[in-house]
Amino acid sequence: MTYHLFPFDKVPKGSRIVLYGAGNVGKQFYNQIVETNFCEIVLWLDKNADGILTKKPEAIASLGVDDYDFVVIGIENEVIVFEVKDFLMNHGVFESRILHQAHIGLLSTVRLEASTICQLNCKSCIMRKNNSGTVGKGFLKFENFKKFVDKNKSIKTIELSNYGEIFLNPELLDIIKYAYLRKVRLQATNGVNFNTLSDEMLDGLVKYKFLYLLFSIDGASQDIYSQYRCGGNFDTVISNVKKLIEYKKKHNSDLPKLAWQYILMSHNECDVIKAKEIAQELRIPINFKLSWDKGITFNNPEMLKQETGLQYLTREEYLSFKGEIYSSNICRQLFDGPQINWDGRLLGCCGNAIKGDYGVNVFEIGLNEALKSPNYILAKKMLIGKAQASENPVNIPCAVCPIYKHMVKTNSYLQGVII
Repeated sequence: MTYHLFPFDKVPKGSRIVLYGAGNVGKQFYNQIVETNFCEIVLWLDKNADGILTKKPEAIASLGVDDYDFVVIGIENEVIVFEVKDFLMNHGVFESRILHQAHIGLLSTVRLEASTICQLNCKSCIMRKNNSGTVGKGFLKFENFKKFVDKNKSIKTIELSNYGEIFLNPELLDIIKYAYLRKVRLQATNGVNFNTLSDEMLDGLVKYKFLYLLFSIDGASQDIYSQYRCGGNFDTVISNVKKLIEYKKKHNSDLPKLAWQYILMSHNECDVIKAKEIAQELRIPINFKLSWDKGITFNNPEMLKQETGLQYLTREEYLSFKGEIYSSNICRQLFDGPQINWDGRLLGCCGNAIKGDYGVNVFEIGLNEALKSPNYILAKKMLIGKAQASENPVNIPCAVCPIYKHMVKTNSYLQGVII
């Protein structure tokens, strides 16, 4: 039996490949590589394999980002492919380096913001500081979402969260229902504050198989939580999380997958241990993240490193020791999951709120045409070090981004991505 699952023409010759899967599909891919001398297999992984060529999946964590170019998932079952992809990304593999059966030369993932409006007034929010910046205030309309999904059948996963609270969108439940009917996975991995939503919405998240929710909760008590999440209520958030867990039990569903994001700041280091205890009681993982704020200091940094598992506690410390900007991997979103504003304007990455857009609207000219626009292609070439912006660039947000400027200064352009 022959499997036509991989974009061989998209993988440069001589690429170093990590192959996941030792079944028929994985073996065929391996044989084809050997026969054509197409690539080098640097590691072969399989879930339950103990053979000479295969190792346990966790072995991927032993590789550095410069040790391989792509991970190929040699599995036919689409559900298992997605689970493996999720596993790989949780073990540090960039999405743009993962190839699988969904790659047919078309994009499979985008970020489409559901709402830039938020009911909180977080102190360091870039929207609050810049009067909503480039993205403006608004909601993704169901009509636009429906047309987008219908016209872009290659899109299988859509990230809805970014600068606002998705649950304030009055048409969100219709969006979730339609995505479910069209077998499109929805997620909110950039974060939700989870302060305001109805029981109908909680039930719908489970019933219509919303994929993933990341709760932004920076404290373990109202006093600490509200110092940053101004206007939020800690007890309400935890109550909503518990309700959602009960709906999951009611429907006997493991979706949506849940996680807790805790941004480390000077005022909330005292709640870290308590937050971990609450997360354990809720049986959801808790992830600690560095704040955008500068000049943060901590009373007990060694305790924090031990409790959070982080090596560095501030972005300045991260840059000093790692030589790269924290979260610089968002540049890869231009290649594997571009950010689209609620009104259709192409933004490029989720970090772009104030730098302008690429001068094209996905809802007006279509996704593929927008991604082919000269400014967007130029930006992608800039990120891999193959081009430079003009002296006074217009509609090229990357040109004024500090992450790109650091790339230029340190000659540390993106590797392992395909235009």
